[in-house]
Amino acid sequence: MRKLIMWNVITLDGFFEGTQNWDLSFHNVIWGEELEKLSIEQLKNADYLIFGRVTYEGMAEYWMRRQKGKRLN
Repeated sequence: MRKLIMWNVITLDGFFEGTQNWDLSFHNVIWGEELEKLSIEQLKNADYLIFGRVTYEGMAEYWMRRQKGKRLN
């Protein structure tokens, strides 16, 4: 049986974005070598990544801009 691992970056008062949609600037406060290592380790051990619709659409929009117009599959 596969495992489902879920983790979010949230503030102590329960927010996971700033006052505007996709304002994730506070993530820079906690992001570092240790969290990057954990994230990569979890990704390598995962069979699937599951995103909700809003997260998927936001990430797709970001990566489309990041790839400068190259279409992602």
